[in-house]
Amino acid sequence: PDTADDARTQVRVGARELALARWPDEGFAELGELLDGGSAPRNAEDDIPLAQRRVEPPRGARFVPRDRARTRGWAGARDAWAHGYWNWDWSDEVLPIASVAEDGEVRLALPQRYGVAARGRFAVLNVLAELDRPGECVIDAQRGEIHAWLEESELASPVTLTLLDKPLLALASARDVRIADLRFADTRAAGIVARDVTGLRVEACTFEGLGASAVDVEGGRAEVAHCAFERVGGMGVRLVGGDRATLPPAGHVVRDSRFARCGELQRTYHPAIDLDGVGNSALFNEISDLPHIAIRYMGNEHRIAGNLVHRVVLETGDAGAICTGRDWTGHGNVIEGNVVHSIPGSEERFQNAVYIDDMSSGVTVRSNLFADCNWGVLIGGGRDVRIEDNAFVRCKKAVSYDARGVGWMAPHIADPATSTLHRRLAALPIASEPWRSRYPSLQGYLSDRFGRPVGGVVRSNRLVGTPQGRIDDRDCVQVEDNLEVACESCELDALVRAARSGSVEIGPVRVGPVGPRPR
Repeated sequence: PDTADDARTQVRVGARELALARWPDEGFAELGELLDGGSAPRNAEDDIPLAQRRVEPPRGARFVPRDRARTRGWAGARDAWAHGYWNWDWSDEVLPIASVAEDGEVRLALPQRYGVAARGRFAVLNVLAELDRPGECVIDAQRGEIHAWLEESELASPVTLTLLDKPLLALASARDVRIADLRFADTRAAGIVARDVTGLRVEACTFEGLGASAVDVEGGRAEVAHCAFERVGGMGVRLVGGDRATLPPAGHVVRDSRFARCGELQRTYHPAIDLDGVGNSALFNEISDLPHIAIRYMGNEHRIAGNLVHRVVLETGDAGAICTGRDWTGHGNVIEGNVVHSIPGSEERFQNAVYIDDMSSGVTVRSNLFADCNWGVLIGGGRDVRIEDNAFVRCKKAVSYDARGVGWMAPHIADPATSTLHRRLAALPIASEPWRSRYPSLQGYLSDRFGRPVGGVVRSNRLVGTPQGRIDDRDCVQVEDNLEVACESCELDALVRAARSGSVEIGPVRVGPVGPRPR
């Protein structure tokens, strides 16, 4: 790639996609000794008063990994890159390595958007000295060479090198387009990009080996159905549409599709499904094996229902399988009838099945099954959030409903001139119709118990082998009829099979069917 944000060239031999030679082979290494965190260009955009912002010339970080002997083997490497979670668990970036000194010091050629912190973790990519197992390769762009470790059976296989940096299919200002039974594969760029398109239907297509997003649509009435997505560098499906000022729905839907290994190259904030605008849906999909988010939404009146989500948020923290963040105005969204399971995590890094982050408000989470998750639902201080009639099975806690608006986040929302929440509220005509009638509680957000989680509800949930969890402000959050029971017969595979084939009942909570339905 020419910059840190470009999708990189990929190499496939026969049916196998080669991985860039990497150290460590799995996971990430600690930074070791951080000599200079570099500049942090993102600070100029954050919620920091202008007089306090530091604007520095671009400067890459410098650090010395603990294994200095190994580091010296990287000296002189061409086209070497470092992939890291350099500061926060929810922000990764691939940065070029400028140099490796004799004493083991690594200098990055570009700054990280939040600066590099001592808590960061990293891996080195595309270094010949780390080509140490079958299925790896090194791309030497300067010499036009690929070095690869292949099995003997692969030596006569065809080699595919992705070079195209434009979408395989681009649509603009079109209506009523149907794309069916096609395979989109092997490119550095996107599969389908549609702008100002109404009535697009993508049906029974396969997307694999893409460097960027598979389907990226802005317009109205797009439907993506019965498709398969695997090894996608960016998002699986991005659907944007609907006018938030006047609230007409776009009517986009992605349904009955399977997603695996999306966000392979852009590993944070590139979910399998991304919904934005008004009135869009994600229905009856199966999503698995992602480093970060499965489904993200922003805007109003989206419906996320009947999806089967498992083994996501595998590499990141402070994240949820289904999530939104930092918007008081995101009312009318419903997350219902989904099964989310096998979300590992820890108390320190708080990975969640559903994450309503940074005071996002106005969402209903009902009739879902959350099983074997670190936390079920985390509500970051939002108002008018309803958690009702869900089943939590063998989660470390069902709910964490905090009051950050009067805690650590209070200074960040005190000044309307610098607060993202205030700016997003002011950008919409909440005092006019249809906003005033449809979301009447928004009128009191700045005057009625400002910053507190007013209108929260945690009610009628069945907690199977799961503690209820944390609810900070019980004067503002209604908590009632949540029943904790022992986990006597709650074998995960049986629960998922039942939800796939019809429905699963846990006490009064009934969930299913979930996952893709036949075409």
